[in-house]
Amino acid sequence: MASGSYFNFVIPCDKYLPIPENKTFWDEGQYDATVKRLENGKRSLDDFLLMVGERAAIERRYADKLQSWYKKWSVAVKQGPEFGEIEDIWQSILTEGRKIADIHFKISSGLGITHSEGIQKSIHK
Repeated sequence: MASGSYFNFVIPCDKYLPIPENKTFWDEGQYDATVKRLENGKRSLDDFLLMVGERAAIERRYADKLQSWYKKWSVAVKQGPEFGEIEDIWQSILTEGRKIADIHFKISSGLGITHSEGIQKSIHK
């Protein structure tokens, strides 16, 4: 292989691609490295989906807590002694909390990919 060839690249992390520095997985005798790369790709996808699923769950819990907070304090403000501009300030803060909860519900739904089977099937169609 000529120096400077397109395939003459090396991934620096031996943990993922145990290829000698002057070889690529395209070279003769590098079948094991190719298989390892494929195995690591599946493992990496599974880990990525787990990470995204955990993030979605965190976003959902945060949105649920904000929604509960909003309901609790909405009742308290309506029944409380505040009126006029002070009540408006309380209501504004509550409205902001409700809107932020809505945003985090949407984030949670958008990140709701928790199973690799669906993604793996769509990738390998």
